[in-house]
Amino acid sequence: MSRLALAVRWLGPLSVLLTALFFDAVGASVMMLVCLAITITWRARLPAALEITTDLTLLVAAWSSVFLLYERYDHWDLVVHFAATAVLAELTFRALERWSPLSSPGPVSHVVLVSSLGAALALVWEYLEFAGYYLVDPQVNVGYLDTMGDLAAGHAGAVVAGILGTWARQRADASGGTRPDGDAAGPPDRTGPRDAVGRRHATEDPDTTETKDCPMFWTNLLKTGAQTGAAAAAGTAASAGVDSPWYRDLRKPGLQPPAAVFPVVWTVLYADLAVTSAAVLTELQRQTRPGAHRRGPRVRTIRRPGCTPSEAARRERGYRRALALNLALNAGWSWVFFTRHDTGLATVTAAALTVSTADLARRAAQARPLHGAALLPYAGWCGFATVLSARIHQLNS
Repeated sequence: MSRLALAVRWLGPLSVLLTALFFDAVGASVMMLVCLAITITWRARLPAALEITTDLTLLVAAWSSVFLLYERYDHWDLVVHFAATAVLAELTFRALERWSPLSSPGPVSHVVLVSSLGAALALVWEYLEFAGYYLVDPQVNVGYLDTMGDLAAGHAGAVVAGILGTWARQRADASGGTRPDGDAAGPPDRTGPRDAVGRRHATEDPDTTETKDCPMFWTNLLKTGAQTGAAAAAGTAASAGVDSPWYRDLRKPGLQPPAAVFPVVWTVLYADLAVTSAAVLTELQRQTRPGAHRRGPRVRTIRRPGCTPSEAARRERGYRRALALNLALNAGWSWVFFTRHDTGLATVTAAALTVSTADLARRAAQARPLHGAALLPYAGWCGFATVLSARIHQLNS
Protein backbone atom coordinates (compact mmCIF):
# COMPACT_ATOMS: atom_id res chain seq x y z
CA MET A 1 0.00 0.00 0.00
CA SER A 2 2.86 2.41 0.77
CA ARG A 3 4.36 1.85 -2.69
CA LEU A 4 1.00 2.59 -4.31
CA ALA A 5 0.69 5.78 -2.25
CA LEU A 6 4.16 6.84 -3.41
CA ALA A 7 3.21 6.20 -7.04
CA VAL A 8 0.05 8.27 -6.70
CA ARG A 9 2.03 11.16 -5.19
CA TRP A 10 4.21 11.30 -8.30
CA LEU A 11 1.11 11.54 -10.50
CA GLY A 12 0.72 15.14 -9.33
CA PRO A 13 4.01 16.55 -10.73
CA LEU A 14 3.56 14.39 -13.83
CA SER A 15 0.11 15.90 -14.40
CA VAL A 16 1.54 19.42 -14.12
CA LEU A 17 4.19 18.58 -16.72
CA LEU A 18 1.69 17.02 -19.15
CA THR A 19 -0.82 19.86 -18.94
CA ALA A 20 1.94 22.47 -19.35
CA LEU A 21 3.30 20.71 -22.47
CA PHE A 22 0.11 19.62 -24.23
CA PHE A 23 -2.71 21.81 -22.89
CA ASP A 24 -2.76 25.34 -21.45
CA ALA A 25 -1.59 27.39 -18.50
CA VAL A 26 -4.99 27.21 -16.79
CA GLY A 27 -4.85 23.42 -16.71
CA ALA A 28 -1.30 23.49 -15.39
CA SER A 29 -2.34 25.90 -12.66
CA VAL A 30 -5.16 23.61 -11.60
CA MET A 31 -2.73 20.69 -11.46
CA MET A 32 -0.36 22.72 -9.31
CA LEU A 33 -3.17 23.21 -6.81
CA VAL A 34 -3.74 19.46 -6.86
CA CYS A 35 -0.02 18.96 -6.18
CA LEU A 36 -0.34 21.21 -3.16
CA ALA A 37 -3.25 19.12 -1.89
CA ILE A 38 -1.29 15.90 -2.48
CA THR A 39 1.63 17.33 -0.49
CA ILE A 40 -0.72 18.18 2.38
CA THR A 41 -2.23 14.68 2.46
CA TRP A 42 1.27 13.19 2.42
CA ARG A 43 2.64 15.36 5.24
CA ALA A 44 -0.51 14.82 7.32
CA ARG A 45 0.43 11.11 7.51
CA LEU A 46 -3.06 9.92 6.73
CA PRO A 47 -3.91 6.25 6.45
CA ALA A 48 -2.64 5.04 3.07
CA ALA A 49 -6.14 4.16 1.84
CA LEU A 50 -7.52 7.64 2.65
CA GLU A 51 -4.47 9.37 1.14
CA ILE A 52 -4.71 7.37 -2.10
CA THR A 53 -8.46 7.88 -2.39
CA THR A 54 -8.18 11.64 -1.78
CA ASP A 55 -5.31 12.13 -4.23
CA LEU A 56 -6.93 10.10 -7.01
CA THR A 57 -10.28 11.84 -6.56
CA LEU A 58 -8.67 15.28 -6.87
CA LEU A 59 -6.66 14.19 -9.90
CA VAL A 60 -9.79 12.86 -11.61
CA ALA A 61 -11.61 16.13 -10.85
CA ALA A 62 -8.76 18.18 -12.34
CA TRP A 63 -8.32 16.03 -15.45
CA SER A 64 -12.09 16.11 -16.00
CA SER A 65 -11.80 19.89 -16.29
CA VAL A 66 -8.86 19.62 -18.68
CA PHE A 67 -10.68 17.16 -20.96
CA LEU A 68 -13.97 19.11 -20.70
CA LEU A 69 -15.81 16.09 -19.32
CA TYR A 70 -18.15 18.34 -17.34
CA GLU A 71 -19.43 19.82 -20.62
CA ARG A 72 -19.55 16.50 -22.48
CA TYR A 73 -21.41 14.43 -19.87
CA ASP A 74 -24.45 15.93 -18.15
CA HIS A 75 -24.15 14.36 -14.71
CA TRP A 76 -20.40 13.84 -14.42
CA ASP A 77 -20.07 16.96 -12.25
CA LEU A 78 -22.49 15.41 -9.72
CA VAL A 79 -20.30 12.31 -9.48
CA VAL A 80 -17.22 14.44 -8.90
CA HIS A 81 -18.98 16.63 -6.32
CA PHE A 82 -20.12 13.52 -4.46
CA ALA A 83 -16.66 11.92 -4.37
CA ALA A 84 -14.58 15.06 -3.81
CA THR A 85 -16.75 16.41 -0.99
CA ALA A 86 -16.74 12.98 0.65
CA VAL A 87 -12.97 12.66 0.81
CA LEU A 88 -12.39 16.32 1.68
CA ALA A 89 -14.96 16.24 4.50
CA GLU A 90 -13.37 13.17 6.06
CA LEU A 91 -9.90 14.66 5.51
CA THR A 92 -10.91 17.92 7.24
CA PHE A 93 -12.41 15.98 10.13
CA ARG A 94 -9.21 13.96 10.62
CA ALA A 95 -7.10 17.13 10.50
CA LEU A 96 -9.24 18.89 13.12
CA GLU A 97 -9.30 15.77 15.26
CA ARG A 98 -5.53 15.51 15.19
CA TRP A 99 -4.61 19.17 15.62
CA SER A 100 -7.29 20.34 18.05
CA PRO A 101 -8.18 19.38 21.66
CA LEU A 102 -10.90 17.03 20.45
CA SER A 103 -11.82 13.65 21.87
CA SER A 104 -12.31 10.66 19.60
CA PRO A 105 -16.03 10.92 18.82
CA GLY A 106 -18.53 8.09 18.80
CA PRO A 107 -20.48 6.93 15.74
CA VAL A 108 -23.28 9.52 15.89
CA SER A 109 -20.95 12.47 16.46
CA HIS A 110 -18.60 11.27 13.72
CA VAL A 111 -21.35 11.09 11.09
CA VAL A 112 -22.94 14.39 12.18
CA LEU A 113 -19.67 16.31 12.19
CA VAL A 114 -18.41 14.94 8.87
CA SER A 115 -21.83 15.68 7.31
CA SER A 116 -21.73 19.26 8.63
CA LEU A 117 -18.20 19.77 7.34
CA GLY A 118 -19.25 18.37 3.97
CA ALA A 119 -22.20 20.77 3.80
CA ALA A 120 -19.84 23.66 4.56
CA LEU A 121 -17.32 22.52 1.94
CA ALA A 122 -20.05 22.09 -0.68
CA LEU A 123 -21.21 25.61 0.04
CA VAL A 124 -17.67 27.00 -0.25
CA TRP A 125 -17.31 25.14 -3.56
CA GLU A 126 -20.40 26.94 -4.91
CA TYR A 127 -19.05 30.28 -3.66
CA LEU A 128 -15.88 29.64 -5.65
CA GLU A 129 -17.87 28.66 -8.74
CA PHE A 130 -19.84 31.90 -8.53
CA ALA A 131 -16.61 33.87 -8.03
CA GLY A 132 -15.24 32.16 -11.14
CA TYR A 133 -18.40 33.07 -13.06
CA TYR A 134 -18.31 36.69 -11.90
CA LEU A 135 -14.56 37.36 -12.09
CA VAL A 136 -13.09 34.90 -14.60
CA ASP A 137 -15.45 33.21 -17.04
CA PRO A 138 -19.20 33.89 -17.49
CA GLN A 139 -19.51 30.44 -19.07
CA VAL A 140 -19.27 28.82 -15.62
CA ASN A 141 -22.63 27.22 -14.86
CA VAL A 142 -24.17 28.80 -11.74
CA GLY A 143 -27.83 28.12 -12.52
CA TYR A 144 -30.34 27.07 -9.87
CA LEU A 145 -30.55 23.40 -10.86
CA ASP A 146 -26.77 23.09 -11.18
CA THR A 147 -26.18 24.70 -7.78
CA MET A 148 -28.88 22.65 -6.05
CA GLY A 149 -27.61 19.42 -7.62
CA ASP A 150 -24.01 20.13 -6.64
CA LEU A 151 -24.99 20.88 -3.03
CA ALA A 152 -27.14 17.78 -2.77
CA ALA A 153 -24.43 15.55 -4.26
CA GLY A 154 -21.76 17.02 -2.00
CA HIS A 155 -23.81 16.64 1.17
CA ALA A 156 -24.75 13.06 0.23
CA GLY A 157 -21.07 12.27 -0.28
CA ALA A 158 -20.22 13.69 3.14
CA VAL A 159 -22.88 11.54 4.82
CA VAL A 160 -21.49 8.43 3.13
CA ALA A 161 -17.94 9.46 4.13
CA GLY A 162 -19.04 9.84 7.76
CA ILE A 163 -20.63 6.40 7.77
CA LEU A 164 -17.62 4.74 6.14
CA GLY A 165 -15.22 6.59 8.45
CA THR A 166 -17.15 5.38 11.48
CA TRP A 167 -17.11 1.82 10.14
CA ALA A 168 -13.34 1.97 9.55
CA ARG A 169 -12.73 3.30 13.07
CA GLN A 170 -14.86 0.61 14.69
CA ARG A 171 -13.16 -2.05 12.60
CA ALA A 172 -9.74 -0.82 13.76
CA ASP A 173 -10.95 -0.91 17.37
CA ALA A 174 -12.25 -4.44 17.02
CA SER A 175 -9.04 -5.72 15.41
CA GLY A 176 -6.76 -4.01 17.94
CA GLY A 177 -4.90 -2.09 15.23
CA THR A 178 -3.98 1.58 15.10
CA ARG A 179 -6.58 4.23 14.66
CA PRO A 180 -6.15 6.83 11.90
CA ASP A 181 -5.63 9.53 14.53
CA GLY A 182 -2.58 7.69 15.85
CA ASP A 183 -4.14 6.34 19.04
CA ALA A 184 -3.92 2.67 19.86
CA ALA A 185 -7.15 0.90 19.03
CA GLY A 186 -8.73 -2.11 20.57
CA PRO A 187 -11.60 -3.21 22.79
CA PRO A 188 -12.27 -0.65 25.58
CA ASP A 189 -10.96 -1.48 29.01
CA ARG A 190 -14.07 -2.08 31.12
CA THR A 191 -12.28 -3.60 34.07
CA GLY A 192 -11.06 -0.41 35.74
CA PRO A 193 -8.62 -0.16 38.64
CA ARG A 194 -8.75 -2.41 41.71
CA ASP A 195 -9.71 -0.96 45.05
CA ALA A 196 -8.07 -1.76 48.40
CA VAL A 197 -9.80 -5.16 48.68
CA GLY A 198 -9.12 -6.25 45.12
CA ARG A 199 -12.51 -5.45 43.55
CA ARG A 200 -12.57 -3.74 40.19
CA HIS A 201 -14.49 -0.56 39.44
CA ALA A 202 -15.93 -0.25 35.95
CA THR A 203 -14.99 2.84 34.00
CA GLU A 204 -17.41 4.47 31.64
CA ASP A 205 -17.39 2.97 28.17
CA PRO A 206 -17.37 5.72 25.53
CA ASP A 207 -19.26 3.49 23.09
CA THR A 208 -21.99 2.92 25.67
CA THR A 209 -22.10 6.63 26.39
CA GLU A 210 -22.47 7.36 22.70
CA THR A 211 -25.31 4.85 22.42
CA LYS A 212 -27.09 6.50 25.36
CA ASP A 213 -26.63 9.89 23.69
CA CYS A 214 -28.41 8.78 20.48
CA PRO A 215 -32.02 9.32 21.71
CA MET A 216 -30.93 12.59 23.33
CA PHE A 217 -29.46 13.81 20.03
CA TRP A 218 -32.59 13.03 18.03
CA THR A 219 -34.76 14.74 20.64
CA ASN A 220 -32.58 17.82 20.46
CA LEU A 221 -32.63 17.69 16.65
CA LEU A 222 -36.43 17.71 16.66
CA LYS A 223 -36.38 20.83 18.84
CA THR A 224 -33.66 22.71 16.95
CA GLY A 225 -35.20 21.65 13.64
CA ALA A 226 -38.56 23.05 14.73
CA GLN A 227 -36.93 26.32 15.82
CA THR A 228 -34.98 26.81 12.60
CA GLY A 229 -37.97 25.71 10.55
CA ALA A 230 -40.14 28.35 12.24
CA ALA A 231 -37.52 31.04 11.60
CA ALA A 232 -37.20 29.93 7.97
CA ALA A 233 -40.99 30.00 7.51
CA ALA A 234 -41.23 33.49 9.01
CA GLY A 235 -38.40 34.76 6.82
CA THR A 236 -39.89 33.15 3.72
CA ALA A 237 -43.28 34.74 4.40
CA ALA A 238 -41.65 38.17 4.67
CA SER A 239 -39.48 37.55 1.60
CA ALA A 240 -42.56 37.38 -0.58
CA GLY A 241 -41.83 41.08 -1.12
CA VAL A 242 -38.97 40.09 -3.40
CA ASP A 243 -41.47 40.33 -6.27
CA SER A 244 -42.72 43.78 -5.22
CA PRO A 245 -42.17 46.88 -7.39
CA TRP A 246 -40.19 48.44 -4.52
CA TYR A 247 -37.58 45.68 -4.56
CA ARG A 248 -37.40 45.54 -8.35
CA ASP A 249 -36.74 49.29 -8.48
CA LEU A 250 -33.89 49.14 -5.98
CA ARG A 251 -30.40 49.76 -7.30
CA LYS A 252 -28.40 46.62 -6.52
CA PRO A 253 -24.61 46.20 -6.31
CA GLY A 254 -22.66 44.00 -8.67
CA LEU A 255 -21.69 41.65 -5.84
CA GLN A 256 -25.28 40.48 -5.36
CA PRO A 257 -25.66 36.80 -6.33
CA PRO A 258 -28.47 35.60 -8.62
CA ALA A 259 -31.87 35.30 -6.92
CA ALA A 260 -31.79 31.50 -7.22
CA VAL A 261 -28.73 31.28 -4.97
CA PHE A 262 -30.43 32.58 -1.82
CA PRO A 263 -32.96 29.78 -1.17
CA VAL A 264 -30.31 27.13 -1.82
CA VAL A 265 -27.75 28.71 0.51
CA TRP A 266 -30.26 29.34 3.28
CA THR A 267 -31.61 25.79 3.10
CA VAL A 268 -28.11 24.40 3.61
CA LEU A 269 -27.31 26.88 6.39
CA TYR A 270 -30.55 26.22 8.27
CA ALA A 271 -29.90 22.47 8.11
CA ASP A 272 -26.32 23.02 9.30
CA LEU A 273 -27.54 25.20 12.18
CA ALA A 274 -30.18 22.70 13.30
CA VAL A 275 -27.88 19.66 13.21
CA THR A 276 -24.90 21.42 14.79
CA SER A 277 -27.02 22.94 17.55
CA ALA A 278 -28.47 19.53 18.35
CA ALA A 279 -24.95 18.10 18.58
CA VAL A 280 -23.82 20.98 20.83
CA LEU A 281 -26.75 20.59 23.22
CA THR A 282 -26.27 16.81 23.33
CA GLU A 283 -22.59 17.22 24.20
CA LEU A 284 -23.31 19.78 26.93
CA GLN A 285 -26.08 17.60 28.38
CA ARG A 286 -23.68 14.65 28.41
CA GLN A 287 -21.15 16.72 30.32
CA THR A 288 -23.72 17.50 33.01
CA ARG A 289 -24.03 13.82 33.93
CA PRO A 290 -21.98 12.62 36.93
CA GLY A 291 -18.79 10.94 35.75
CA ALA A 292 -19.26 12.17 32.19
CA HIS A 293 -15.64 13.33 32.05
CA ARG A 294 -14.19 9.91 32.82
CA ARG A 295 -12.66 8.15 29.86
CA GLY A 296 -11.01 4.86 29.17
CA PRO A 297 -7.22 4.84 28.75
CA ARG A 298 -7.38 4.81 24.96
CA VAL A 299 -9.60 7.87 24.49
CA ARG A 300 -8.31 11.41 24.84
CA THR A 301 -10.19 13.62 27.27
CA ILE A 302 -12.03 16.75 26.15
CA ARG A 303 -12.46 18.16 29.65
CA ARG A 304 -11.41 21.78 29.88
CA PRO A 305 -10.52 23.77 32.99
CA GLY A 306 -13.64 24.84 34.84
CA CYS A 307 -16.04 22.69 32.78
CA THR A 308 -17.82 21.10 35.71
CA PRO A 309 -21.34 19.65 35.37
CA SER A 310 -22.79 22.91 36.68
CA GLU A 311 -20.68 24.88 34.18
CA ALA A 312 -21.87 22.63 31.35
CA ALA A 313 -25.49 23.20 32.41
CA ARG A 314 -24.88 26.97 32.42
CA ARG A 315 -23.37 26.77 28.94
CA GLU A 316 -26.35 24.76 27.71
CA ARG A 317 -28.78 27.42 28.93
CA GLY A 318 -26.61 30.14 27.41
CA TYR A 319 -26.50 28.38 24.05
CA ARG A 320 -30.27 27.96 23.98
CA ARG A 321 -30.76 31.68 24.65
CA ALA A 322 -28.15 32.62 22.04
CA LEU A 323 -29.82 30.34 19.47
CA ALA A 324 -33.25 31.87 20.13
CA LEU A 325 -31.84 35.40 19.74
CA ASN A 326 -30.02 34.42 16.55
CA LEU A 327 -33.14 32.97 14.93
CA ALA A 328 -35.17 36.02 15.95
CA LEU A 329 -32.64 38.31 14.26
CA ASN A 330 -32.55 35.98 11.27
CA ALA A 331 -36.29 36.15 10.69
CA GLY A 332 -36.41 39.83 11.71
CA TRP A 333 -34.11 40.95 8.91
CA SER A 334 -36.57 39.80 6.24
CA TRP A 335 -39.43 41.69 7.88
CA VAL A 336 -37.36 44.87 8.28
CA PHE A 337 -36.09 44.78 4.69
CA PHE A 338 -39.02 43.45 2.66
CA THR A 339 -41.96 44.62 4.79
CA ARG A 340 -40.78 47.92 6.30
CA HIS A 341 -38.51 48.76 3.34
CA ASP A 342 -35.93 50.15 5.80
CA THR A 343 -32.54 49.39 4.28
CA GLY A 344 -30.65 51.22 7.03
CA LEU A 345 -32.26 49.27 9.87
CA ALA A 346 -31.85 46.10 7.80
CA THR A 347 -28.09 46.74 7.67
CA VAL A 348 -27.98 47.16 11.45
CA THR A 349 -30.02 43.96 11.89
CA ALA A 350 -27.69 42.04 9.56
CA ALA A 351 -24.67 43.29 11.53
CA ALA A 352 -26.31 42.20 14.80
CA LEU A 353 -27.05 38.81 13.22
CA THR A 354 -23.40 38.44 12.22
CA VAL A 355 -22.23 39.21 15.76
CA SER A 356 -24.85 36.81 17.16
CA THR A 357 -23.74 34.04 14.79
CA ALA A 358 -20.08 34.53 15.70
CA ASP A 359 -21.05 34.28 19.37
CA LEU A 360 -23.04 31.14 18.62
CA ALA A 361 -19.99 29.59 16.93
CA ARG A 362 -17.86 30.53 19.96
CA ARG A 363 -20.31 28.86 22.32
CA ALA A 364 -20.45 25.77 20.10
CA ALA A 365 -16.65 25.55 20.10
CA GLN A 366 -16.71 25.44 23.90
CA ALA A 367 -18.52 22.11 23.62
CA ARG A 368 -16.28 20.79 20.83
CA PRO A 369 -14.04 22.71 18.42
CA LEU A 370 -15.57 20.97 15.40
CA HIS A 371 -19.03 22.21 16.36
CA GLY A 372 -17.77 25.77 16.26
CA ALA A 373 -16.09 25.16 12.90
CA ALA A 374 -19.36 23.80 11.48
CA LEU A 375 -21.05 27.18 12.12
CA LEU A 376 -18.36 29.30 10.47
CA PRO A 377 -20.02 29.19 6.99
CA TYR A 378 -23.20 30.56 8.58
CA ALA A 379 -21.23 33.38 10.20
CA GLY A 380 -19.42 34.09 6.93
CA TRP A 381 -22.66 34.29 4.96
CA CYS A 382 -24.19 36.65 7.54
CA GLY A 383 -21.11 38.86 7.22
CA PHE A 384 -21.56 38.88 3.45
CA ALA A 385 -25.26 39.75 3.92
CA THR A 386 -24.24 42.70 6.09
CA VAL A 387 -21.91 44.03 3.39
CA LEU A 388 -24.61 43.50 0.75
CA SER A 389 -27.26 45.28 2.85
CA ALA A 390 -24.95 48.20 3.53
CA ARG A 391 -24.15 48.55 -0.17
CA ILE A 392 -27.85 48.50 -1.12
CA HIS A 393 -28.56 51.15 1.50
CA GLN A 394 -25.71 53.29 0.17
CA LEU A 395 -26.89 53.03 -3.44
CA ASN A 396 -30.50 53.89 -2.61
CA SER A 397 -30.07 56.59 0.04
